[in-house]
Amino acid sequence: MHTIARRVLVSGVKNADKAWDNYNKSRMKQRAGARMGVPRFKCKGVSRDSFTVPHETTGAYGTYYHEKDPEYARRKAQLKRRGISARPTITDYRHVRLSHLGVIRTHNTTKPLVKAVRAGAQIRSYTVSRAANRWYVSILVELTRPSATPTRAQRSAGAVGVDLGVRYLAALSDEQAPQRFAQYPSLEFTGDGAPTLANPRWARTAEKRLVRLQRALARAQKGSNRRARIVQQIARHHHLVALRRESGLHQVSKRLATGYTLIGLEDLAVAGMTASAAGTIEAPGKRVRQKAGLNRSILDAAFSTLRRQLEYKASWYGSQVQIVDRFFASSQTCSACGARARTKLDLRVRVFECAACGVRIDRDVNAARNIRTEAVRMYEAQLAPGTGESLNGRGVAGSDAAGSVVLGDAALDASRPAATGGGSP
Repeated sequence: MHTIARRVLVSGVKNADKAWDNYNKSRMKQRAGARMGVPRFKCKGVSRDSFTVPHETTGAYGTYYHEKDPEYARRKAQLKRRGISARPTITDYRHVRLSHLGVIRTHNTTKPLVKAVRAGAQIRSYTVSRAANRWYVSILVELTRPSATPTRAQRSAGAVGVDLGVRYLAALSDEQAPQRFAQYPSLEFTGDGAPTLANPRWARTAEKRLVRLQRALARAQKGSNRRARIVQQIARHHHLVALRRESGLHQVSKRLATGYTLIGLEDLAVAGMTASAAGTIEAPGKRVRQKAGLNRSILDAAFSTLRRQLEYKASWYGSQVQIVDRFFASSQTCSACGARARTKLDLRVRVFECAACGVRIDRDVNAARNIRTEAVRMYEAQLAPGTGESLNGRGVAGSDAAGSVVLGDAALDASRPAATGGGSP
């Protein structure tokens, strides 16, 4: 233990204290969510390799070099030749000072960190972690963001309903979405012109190489160097797939947060959707192999990750996220006339046909339109009464003394302040 920096031990004690505090609050029903289990120690080989150090001489551009840093002597000599007696500092955006670890070169630029510090952010701690063969440093800063308001383009687009799925990554209620996002070639819509984002299926695309590596791992001798090398290759493969997935979802969430004023999402129970169908020995399940493939596809789409990204980005760009109840019959209701389907539609039925009005529409697009309508209704119900923030007699938004803006068939108050992004991003 004497070889470990004191700062790391202090951070471990703080994490343990927080874990026990969460456990006690969960037992006393003071914490939302499922009941937590007893905190456990991190197991080597199972948990993620990481450590956290509280803030102490951490920074990027303009931060002083330490005398023990290898670059200190060279930087000091350069300044001396110029006749400058000041201490050497970091003069680029590719190095970061991590307290007692010294100055380390980074792969990505440190401009976002420098910009946040100049805007008044306070560095609280940093966490060094390893994923496969890559090392990362995550610097925690505390920054109070000013209140954001929707832009003119967001007001013009209004509200949008998003139906997440496996066939399409997301079906949007906005028919003009392919034209609005035409300037972003990374967002690929289906070729039929419908407002449905194609599902990249990141894991399935890289499945062939993973199968080869796993077969090689099964033939390798336990304890051999070859087996250890294959294990590292599999870890690197999974990590690259996770990076591609996260990058793609970041692009989708930012375009939605910056393109609309209100985003309606369905509260999906991902844990229940991906439950195993194996059953028990006495009562074995049916179509277990097909259900396992569906579970992999659902987890590959990462619905919860997209929702989390939307919720914190909405406060940055002046938009709102409205969560619709999971029991809302978005797929069983006609978006044109509001009539319910006579019989429950099976998942194999991809086209919704209304028996009342005769409309024929894609099942996911129909659900997205219903989610948008319900999200607008729920948001309107949350607005303060007596402010004039309501629909007009024709069922559409109009200009009034309260300064509401048009949302197609609902009005949102443009003067209402958006949620701030204060705290630790």
